Amino acid sequence: MRTLSLAACVVVFFMLVGPTAAAEPQPGRVVIHAGHVITEPGRPPLHEQSLIIENGRFAAIEPGYVDAADAIDLEDAWVLPGLIDLHTHVTVLVTNRDLPPTVPVVLAQLERKSKTVLQALRNAQIMLASGFTTLRNVGDPAGVLYDLRDAINHGLVHGPRILGVQAQIVVSGGDYDPVAFSGLDKPALNLMDDAGVCDGVDDCRRAVRQEIRRGADVIKVRISGAGTGIGPSALFESQEELQSIIDTAHRLNRAVAVHSHSPAGSRLALKLGADTIEHGLPAAGDYGLFHRENGRDAYFVPTLTALDAVRDMMLKITGKDWYQMSVTQLKAAYDAGVPIAFGTDAGAFPHAQATREFGLMAAAGISNEDVLKAATVNAAAALRQSDNLGTIAVGKWGDLVATHGDPLHDIQQMEHVFFVMKAGVDETAVLH
Repeated sequence: MRTLSLAACVVVFFMLVGPTAAAEPQPGRVVIHAGHVITEPGRPPLHEQSLIIENGRFAAIEPGYVDAADAIDLEDAWVLPGLIDLHTHVTVLVTNRDLPPTVPVVLAQLERKSKTVLQALRNAQIMLASGFTTLRNVGDPAGVLYDLRDAINHGLVHGPRILGVQAQIVVSGGDYDPVAFSGLDKPALNLMDDAGVCDGVDDCRRAVRQEIRRGADVIKVRISGAGTGIGPSALFESQEELQSIIDTAHRLNRAVAVHSHSPAGSRLALKLGADTIEHGLPAAGDYGLFHRENGRDAYFVPTLTALDAVRDMMLKITGKDWYQMSVTQLKAAYDAGVPIAFGTDAGAFPHAQATREFGLMAAAGISNEDVLKAATVNAAAALRQSDNLGTIAVGKWGDLVATHGDPLHDIQQMEHVFFVMKAGVDETAVLH
Protein backbone atom coordinates (compact mmCIF):
# COMPACT_ATOMS: atom_id res chain seq x y z
CA MET A 1 0.00 0.00 0.00
CA ARG A 2 1.42 3.40 -0.91
CA THR A 3 2.13 5.84 1.90
CA LEU A 4 0.63 9.31 1.93
CA SER A 5 2.82 11.92 0.24
CA LEU A 6 3.98 15.02 2.08
CA ALA A 7 1.72 17.20 -0.07
CA ALA A 8 -1.27 15.17 1.09
CA CYS A 9 -0.02 15.41 4.67
CA VAL A 10 0.15 19.20 4.40
CA VAL A 11 -3.44 19.28 3.13
CA VAL A 12 -4.51 17.14 6.08
CA PHE A 13 -2.59 19.41 8.44
CA PHE A 14 -4.33 22.53 7.15
CA MET A 15 -7.70 20.77 7.50
CA LEU A 16 -6.88 19.97 11.12
CA VAL A 17 -5.42 23.27 12.33
CA GLY A 18 -6.81 25.83 9.93
CA PRO A 19 -5.28 28.46 7.67
CA THR A 20 -3.16 30.19 10.35
CA ALA A 21 -0.48 27.51 9.83
CA ALA A 22 0.16 28.73 6.28
CA ALA A 23 3.45 30.58 5.89
CA GLU A 24 3.19 34.38 5.78
CA PRO A 25 5.04 36.23 3.00
CA GLN A 26 8.51 37.34 4.05
CA PRO A 27 8.11 40.90 5.37
CA GLY A 28 9.76 43.75 3.52
CA ARG A 29 10.76 45.80 6.59
CA VAL A 30 10.49 45.13 10.32
CA VAL A 31 11.57 47.46 13.11
CA ILE A 32 12.18 46.19 16.64
CA HIS A 33 12.74 48.43 19.65
CA ALA A 34 14.99 46.36 21.92
CA GLY A 35 15.81 47.41 25.46
CA HIS A 36 18.83 45.13 25.82
CA VAL A 37 20.58 43.32 22.97
CA ILE A 38 23.17 40.58 23.16
CA THR A 39 24.28 40.81 19.56
CA GLU A 40 26.96 38.18 20.17
CA PRO A 41 27.56 36.30 23.43
CA GLY A 42 31.02 37.31 24.57
CA ARG A 43 30.55 40.96 23.64
CA PRO A 44 29.03 43.61 25.94
CA PRO A 45 25.27 43.96 25.56
CA LEU A 46 23.85 47.03 23.85
CA HIS A 47 20.94 48.99 25.28
CA GLU A 48 18.00 50.83 23.72
CA GLN A 49 18.61 49.74 20.16
CA SER A 50 16.53 49.59 17.01
CA LEU A 51 16.93 46.39 15.01
CA ILE A 52 15.87 46.82 11.41
CA ILE A 53 15.17 43.78 9.25
CA GLU A 54 14.60 44.02 5.52
CA ASN A 55 13.62 41.06 3.33
CA GLY A 56 14.35 38.61 6.13
CA ARG A 57 17.86 39.83 7.03
CA PHE A 58 19.26 42.37 9.48
CA ALA A 59 19.73 45.64 7.60
CA ALA A 60 20.75 47.95 10.45
CA ILE A 61 21.34 48.17 14.19
CA GLU A 62 20.83 51.74 15.33
CA PRO A 63 21.18 53.28 18.80
CA GLY A 64 17.97 54.65 20.26
CA TYR A 65 14.46 53.95 19.11
CA VAL A 66 13.84 55.03 15.52
CA ASP A 67 10.45 56.40 14.63
CA ALA A 68 8.27 53.58 13.34
CA ALA A 69 4.54 53.37 13.97
CA ASP A 70 4.50 49.59 13.62
CA ALA A 71 7.68 48.86 15.60
CA ILE A 72 7.67 45.70 17.70
CA ASP A 73 8.02 46.71 21.35
CA LEU A 74 10.72 44.72 23.16
CA GLU A 75 11.90 47.70 25.18
CA ASP A 76 11.70 45.79 28.48
CA ALA A 77 13.24 42.60 27.09
CA TRP A 78 16.61 40.97 26.52
CA VAL A 79 17.09 40.12 22.86
CA LEU A 80 19.49 37.45 21.59
CA PRO A 81 20.28 35.75 18.28
CA GLY A 82 17.98 32.90 17.29
CA LEU A 83 19.00 29.66 19.02
CA ILE A 84 20.50 26.63 17.27
CA ASP A 85 20.13 23.02 18.42
CA LEU A 86 22.73 20.86 16.69
CA HIS A 87 21.33 17.48 17.74
CA THR A 88 17.64 16.77 17.33
CA HIS A 89 15.36 13.98 16.12
CA VAL A 90 11.98 15.56 15.39
CA THR A 91 10.55 12.34 13.97
CA VAL A 92 11.29 10.36 17.15
CA LEU A 93 9.60 10.70 20.52
CA VAL A 94 10.21 8.71 23.68
CA THR A 95 6.95 8.46 25.56
CA ASN A 96 8.07 5.99 28.24
CA ARG A 97 11.47 6.35 29.88
CA ASP A 98 11.38 2.75 31.07
CA LEU A 99 11.63 1.55 27.47
CA PRO A 100 15.05 0.89 25.92
CA PRO A 101 16.24 3.69 23.58
CA THR A 102 15.82 1.35 20.61
CA VAL A 103 12.03 1.06 20.94
CA PRO A 104 10.98 4.55 19.74
CA VAL A 105 13.44 4.28 16.83
CA VAL A 106 11.89 1.01 15.70
CA LEU A 107 8.39 2.45 16.10
CA ALA A 108 9.36 5.49 14.02
CA GLN A 109 10.33 3.17 11.18
CA LEU A 110 7.11 1.18 11.35
CA GLU A 111 4.59 4.00 11.97
CA ARG A 112 2.42 5.36 9.15
CA LYS A 113 4.33 8.11 7.33
CA SER A 114 1.34 10.44 7.28
CA LYS A 115 1.03 10.27 11.06
CA THR A 116 4.78 10.62 11.58
CA VAL A 117 5.20 13.72 9.42
CA LEU A 118 2.37 15.49 11.23
CA GLN A 119 3.88 14.66 14.61
CA ALA A 120 7.34 15.65 13.35
CA LEU A 121 5.98 19.01 12.21
CA ARG A 122 4.45 19.55 15.63
CA ASN A 123 7.75 18.65 17.32
CA ALA A 124 9.62 21.06 15.07
CA GLN A 125 7.13 23.84 15.86
CA ILE A 126 7.51 23.17 19.58
CA MET A 127 11.27 23.65 19.16
CA LEU A 128 10.68 26.88 17.23
CA ALA A 129 8.32 28.22 19.88
CA SER A 130 11.04 27.49 22.46
CA GLY A 131 13.46 29.76 20.58
CA PHE A 132 15.27 27.36 18.26
CA THR A 133 15.09 29.01 14.86
CA THR A 134 17.54 26.48 13.39
CA LEU A 135 17.83 22.74 13.96
CA ARG A 136 20.38 20.20 12.81
CA ASN A 137 18.42 16.94 12.71
CA VAL A 138 20.97 14.12 12.79
CA GLY A 139 19.00 11.01 11.96
CA ASP A 140 15.45 10.21 10.92
CA PRO A 141 14.40 6.55 11.00
CA ALA A 142 10.97 7.48 9.61
CA GLY A 143 12.37 8.78 6.33
CA VAL A 144 10.30 11.98 6.15
CA LEU A 145 12.82 14.63 7.19
CA TYR A 146 13.86 15.89 3.76
CA ASP A 147 10.26 16.45 2.72
CA LEU A 148 9.49 18.22 6.02
CA ARG A 149 12.58 20.42 5.69
CA ASP A 150 11.66 21.35 2.13
CA ALA A 151 8.04 22.11 3.05
CA ILE A 152 9.26 24.55 5.71
CA ASN A 153 11.85 26.11 3.42
CA HIS A 154 9.26 26.57 0.65
CA GLY A 155 6.83 28.27 3.02
CA LEU A 156 4.18 25.53 2.98
CA VAL A 157 4.23 25.33 6.77
CA HIS A 158 5.85 27.22 9.62
CA GLY A 159 8.81 25.64 11.35
CA PRO A 160 12.46 26.13 12.22
CA ARG A 161 15.14 26.15 9.58
CA ILE A 162 16.32 22.52 9.34
CA LEU A 163 19.61 21.12 8.15
CA GLY A 164 19.77 17.38 8.52
CA VAL A 165 20.25 13.83 7.43
CA GLN A 166 17.93 10.84 7.38
CA ALA A 167 20.10 7.71 7.25
CA GLN A 168 22.95 7.33 9.71
CA ILE A 169 26.09 5.70 8.32
CA VAL A 170 27.15 2.50 10.08
CA VAL A 171 28.93 -0.73 9.20
CA SER A 172 27.31 -4.15 9.53
CA GLY A 173 27.12 -5.11 13.19
CA GLY A 174 27.74 -1.54 14.28
CA ASP A 175 25.71 0.64 16.58
CA TYR A 176 22.83 1.40 14.20
CA ASP A 177 22.72 -1.76 12.09
CA PRO A 178 19.02 -2.76 12.21
CA VAL A 179 20.00 -6.31 13.18
CA ALA A 180 22.14 -5.24 16.14
CA PHE A 181 20.14 -2.18 17.13
CA SER A 182 16.54 -3.37 17.01
CA GLY A 183 16.79 -6.90 18.33
CA LEU A 184 14.09 -7.96 15.86
CA ASP A 185 13.99 -11.39 14.28
CA LYS A 186 14.59 -11.91 10.56
CA PRO A 187 10.99 -11.61 9.25
CA ALA A 188 10.46 -8.36 11.14
CA LEU A 189 13.76 -6.99 9.88
CA ASN A 190 12.35 -7.00 6.36
CA LEU A 191 10.25 -4.02 7.47
CA MET A 192 13.27 -2.01 8.58
CA ASP A 193 15.19 0.47 6.43
CA ASP A 194 18.88 -0.39 6.21
CA ALA A 195 19.89 2.74 4.26
CA GLY A 196 23.27 3.87 5.52
CA VAL A 197 24.62 0.39 6.31
CA CYS A 198 27.90 -0.22 4.50
CA ASP A 199 30.96 -2.47 4.52
CA GLY A 200 34.39 -1.70 3.15
CA VAL A 201 35.89 1.50 1.81
CA ASP A 202 34.07 1.54 -1.53
CA ASP A 203 30.68 0.64 -0.07
CA CYS A 204 30.95 3.29 2.66
CA ARG A 205 31.87 5.86 0.03
CA ARG A 206 28.74 4.79 -1.88
CA ALA A 207 26.55 5.11 1.23
CA VAL A 208 27.67 8.68 1.82
CA ARG A 209 27.18 9.67 -1.81
CA GLN A 210 23.75 8.07 -1.86
CA GLU A 211 22.57 9.91 1.23
CA ILE A 212 23.81 13.23 -0.11
CA ARG A 213 22.00 12.51 -3.36
CA ARG A 214 18.83 11.89 -1.35
CA GLY A 215 19.21 15.34 0.22
CA ALA A 216 21.56 15.23 3.23
CA ASP A 217 22.92 18.56 4.49
CA VAL A 218 25.28 16.79 6.90
CA ILE A 219 26.55 13.24 7.34
CA LYS A 220 26.02 11.38 10.62
CA VAL A 221 28.20 8.40 11.55
CA ARG A 222 27.53 6.11 14.49
CA ILE A 223 30.57 4.36 15.93
CA SER A 224 31.65 2.73 19.17
CA GLY A 225 28.58 0.67 19.78
CA ALA A 226 26.99 -2.71 19.39
CA GLY A 227 23.28 -1.98 19.52
CA THR A 228 23.22 -0.97 23.18
CA GLY A 229 22.03 2.54 22.34
CA ILE A 230 24.55 4.04 24.78
CA GLY A 231 27.84 3.04 26.30
CA PRO A 232 31.33 2.17 25.05
CA SER A 233 31.99 -1.05 23.19
CA ALA A 234 34.10 -2.42 20.38
CA LEU A 235 34.85 -0.19 17.43
CA PHE A 236 33.36 -2.11 14.51
CA GLU A 237 34.54 0.31 11.84
CA SER A 238 38.01 0.05 10.40
CA GLN A 239 40.09 3.19 10.20
CA GLU A 240 39.95 2.95 6.42
CA GLU A 241 36.15 2.78 6.39
CA LEU A 242 35.79 5.75 8.71
CA GLN A 243 38.34 7.74 6.71
CA SER A 244 36.41 6.98 3.51
CA ILE A 245 33.17 8.26 5.06
CA ILE A 246 34.69 11.49 6.33
CA ASP A 247 36.72 12.21 3.20
CA THR A 248 33.76 11.60 0.89
CA ALA A 249 31.51 13.89 2.92
CA HIS A 250 34.11 16.64 2.98
CA ARG A 251 34.74 16.32 -0.74
CA LEU A 252 31.03 16.94 -1.25
CA ASN A 253 31.08 19.89 1.19
CA ARG A 254 29.23 18.18 4.03
CA ALA A 255 30.32 18.28 7.66
CA VAL A 256 30.48 15.01 9.59
CA ALA A 257 28.83 14.46 12.98
CA VAL A 258 30.03 11.40 14.89
CA HIS A 259 27.95 9.61 17.52
CA SER A 260 30.39 8.09 19.99
CA HIS A 261 30.45 6.93 23.59
CA SER A 262 33.98 5.58 23.41
CA PRO A 263 37.11 7.66 24.11
CA ALA A 264 39.01 5.58 21.55
CA GLY A 265 36.29 6.03 18.94
CA SER A 266 36.10 9.79 19.49
CA ARG A 267 39.88 10.06 19.29
CA LEU A 268 40.02 8.18 15.99
CA ALA A 269 37.18 10.23 14.48
CA LEU A 270 38.88 13.49 15.41
CA LYS A 271 42.21 12.33 14.00
CA LEU A 272 40.48 11.52 10.71
CA GLY A 273 38.82 14.94 10.48
CA ALA A 274 35.34 14.65 12.04
CA ASP A 275 33.62 18.00 12.55
CA THR A 276 31.55 17.32 15.68
CA ILE A 277 31.62 14.63 18.34
CA GLU A 278 28.21 13.89 19.81
CA HIS A 279 27.81 12.60 23.38
CA GLY A 280 31.24 11.19 24.31
CA LEU A 281 34.68 12.78 24.58
CA PRO A 282 38.10 11.31 23.82
CA ALA A 283 40.54 10.89 26.70
CA ALA A 284 41.78 14.11 28.31
CA GLY A 285 45.17 13.79 26.65
CA ASP A 286 43.50 13.98 23.22
CA TYR A 287 41.54 17.21 23.74
CA GLY A 288 43.96 19.03 21.48
CA LEU A 289 42.57 17.10 18.50
CA PHE A 290 39.57 19.46 18.48
CA HIS A 291 41.83 22.30 17.34
CA ARG A 292 42.75 22.34 13.66
CA GLU A 293 45.56 24.14 11.85
CA ASN A 294 43.15 25.30 9.13
CA GLY A 295 41.14 27.22 11.75
CA ARG A 296 38.04 25.05 11.35
CA ASP A 297 37.97 23.51 14.81
CA ALA A 298 35.88 20.49 15.69
CA TYR A 299 33.16 20.89 18.32
CA PHE A 300 31.92 18.75 21.17
CA VAL A 301 28.12 18.44 21.48
CA PRO A 302 27.37 17.07 24.99
CA THR A 303 23.55 16.42 24.87
CA LEU A 304 23.20 16.44 28.67
CA THR A 305 19.39 16.55 28.59
CA ALA A 306 19.20 13.20 26.82
CA LEU A 307 21.77 11.64 29.12
CA ASP A 308 19.77 12.87 32.10
CA ALA A 309 16.58 11.42 30.59
CA VAL A 310 18.07 7.91 30.44
CA ARG A 311 20.09 8.25 33.65
CA ASP A 312 18.08 5.90 35.84
CA MET A 313 17.67 3.32 33.10
CA MET A 314 21.40 3.23 32.34
CA LEU A 315 22.19 3.02 36.03
CA LYS A 316 20.07 -0.14 36.20
CA ILE A 317 21.61 -1.61 33.04
CA THR A 318 25.28 -0.77 33.63
CA GLY A 319 25.54 0.07 37.31
CA LYS A 320 27.16 3.40 36.34
CA ASP A 321 25.93 6.97 36.47
CA TRP A 322 26.52 7.93 32.83
CA TYR A 323 25.09 11.38 33.34
CA GLN A 324 27.44 12.32 36.16
CA MET A 325 30.41 10.90 34.28
CA SER A 326 29.46 13.03 31.29
CA VAL A 327 29.11 16.16 33.43
CA THR A 328 32.56 15.61 34.92
CA GLN A 329 34.11 15.03 31.50
CA LEU A 330 32.37 18.08 30.02
CA LYS A 331 33.73 20.36 32.75
CA ALA A 332 37.25 18.99 32.27
CA ALA A 333 37.04 19.48 28.50
CA TYR A 334 35.65 23.00 28.89
CA ASP A 335 38.44 23.95 31.30
CA ALA A 336 40.93 22.58 28.76
CA GLY A 337 39.55 24.81 26.01
CA VAL A 338 37.60 22.25 23.97
CA PRO A 339 35.10 24.11 21.73
CA ILE A 340 31.56 23.35 22.97
CA ALA A 341 28.44 23.56 20.81
CA PHE A 342 24.81 23.20 21.88
CA GLY A 343 22.79 20.06 21.20
CA THR A 344 20.06 18.32 23.16
CA ASP A 345 19.16 15.02 21.42
CA ALA A 346 15.52 16.10 21.58
CA GLY A 347 13.46 13.07 20.68
CA ALA A 348 15.13 11.03 23.38
CA PHE A 349 12.84 13.12 25.59
CA PRO A 350 9.86 15.41 24.84
CA HIS A 351 10.88 18.30 22.58
CA ALA A 352 9.31 20.87 24.89
CA GLN A 353 12.08 20.11 27.41
CA ALA A 354 14.97 20.99 25.09
CA THR A 355 15.72 24.30 26.81
CA ARG A 356 16.69 22.39 29.96
CA GLU A 357 20.08 21.96 28.29
CA PHE A 358 20.97 25.57 29.15
CA GLY A 359 20.64 25.00 32.89
CA LEU A 360 22.33 21.60 32.80
CA MET A 361 25.35 22.98 30.96
CA ALA A 362 25.62 25.86 33.40
CA ALA A 363 25.31 23.48 36.36
CA ALA A 364 28.18 21.48 34.88
CA GLY A 365 30.42 24.51 35.28
CA ILE A 366 30.15 26.31 31.94
CA SER A 367 29.69 30.08 32.26
CA ASN A 368 26.32 31.49 31.23
CA GLU A 369 28.04 33.50 28.53
CA ASP A 370 29.68 30.40 27.06
CA VAL A 371 26.44 28.40 27.25
CA LEU A 372 24.78 31.10 25.16
CA LYS A 373 27.76 31.15 22.84
CA ALA A 374 27.45 27.37 22.39
CA ALA A 375 23.84 27.79 21.20
CA THR A 376 24.59 30.66 18.82
CA VAL A 377 28.12 31.49 17.65
CA ASN A 378 29.64 28.03 18.07
CA ALA A 379 26.62 26.19 16.72
CA ALA A 380 26.60 28.39 13.63
CA ALA A 381 30.30 27.70 13.08
CA ALA A 382 29.75 23.95 13.44
CA LEU A 383 26.99 24.23 10.81
CA ARG A 384 29.34 26.19 8.53
CA GLN A 385 26.72 28.92 8.61
CA SER A 386 28.56 31.73 10.42
CA ASP A 387 27.87 34.09 7.52
CA ASN A 388 24.12 33.65 8.02
CA LEU A 389 23.47 32.65 11.64
CA GLY A 390 24.71 32.88 15.21
CA THR A 391 24.82 36.64 15.84
CA ILE A 392 22.68 39.71 15.36
CA ALA A 393 24.62 41.45 12.60
CA VAL A 394 23.91 43.26 9.37
CA GLY A 395 23.49 40.80 6.50
CA LYS A 396 22.57 37.77 8.60
CA TRP A 397 19.15 36.17 8.81
CA GLY A 398 16.74 38.14 10.99
CA ASP A 399 16.52 35.45 13.67
CA LEU A 400 16.12 36.52 17.29
CA VAL A 401 14.54 35.55 20.59
CA ALA A 402 13.60 37.55 23.67
CA THR A 403 13.47 36.86 27.40
CA HIS A 404 12.09 38.99 30.22
CA GLY A 405 15.30 38.80 32.26
CA ASP A 406 19.05 38.88 31.64
CA PRO A 407 20.23 35.36 30.71
CA LEU A 408 23.86 36.37 31.33
CA HIS A 409 23.00 36.50 35.03
CA ASP A 410 20.15 33.97 35.09
CA ILE A 411 20.50 31.22 32.50
CA GLN A 412 17.09 29.85 33.49
CA GLN A 413 15.64 32.74 31.50
CA MET A 414 16.33 30.63 28.42
CA GLU A 415 13.60 28.24 29.53
CA HIS A 416 11.08 31.08 29.26
CA VAL A 417 11.60 32.63 25.83
CA PHE A 418 8.48 34.67 25.07
CA PHE A 419 9.23 36.06 21.60
CA VAL A 420 10.67 34.29 18.56
CA MET A 421 11.43 35.75 15.15
CA LYS A 422 12.80 33.78 12.20
CA ALA A 423 13.93 35.64 9.08
CA GLY A 424 11.85 38.65 10.06
CA VAL A 425 8.65 36.69 10.73
CA ASP A 426 7.09 36.89 14.18
CA GLU A 427 6.72 33.15 14.75
CA THR A 428 5.30 33.67 18.23
CA ALA A 429 2.17 35.20 16.77
CA VAL A 430 1.86 32.44 14.16
CA LEU A 431 2.44 29.44 16.44
CA HIS A 432 0.24 30.61 19.28
